[in-house]
Amino acid sequence: MSSARRMQDLEEEWKTLCEQYLPMVPTDSVWRYSQHASSNESKQGWKLHVSATILAASQVFSRVAPYLATRGTLFKAPRSIQELST
Repeated sequence: MSSARRMQDLEEEWKTLCEQYLPMVPTDSVWRYSQHASSNESKQGWKLHVSATILAASQVFSRVAPYLATRGTLFKAPRSIQELST
């Protein structure tokens, strides 16, 4: 498989995950969000960074997102695989 085709496949997989778990898409941001922040949430707090390579990003996200979503946790991720590479 060519690297261009592999990148296209990774981007499609990422897009599908984002549509499922990150429905909030601000027009002026590289981020997608799981939900709108509620007014009673603190502006500051704990932040957990989950790292992955571009090749493993969808696998990692597909394991972390369901866990966070079922607990009502606000989370975000880049809107595309390309954003991970910059």
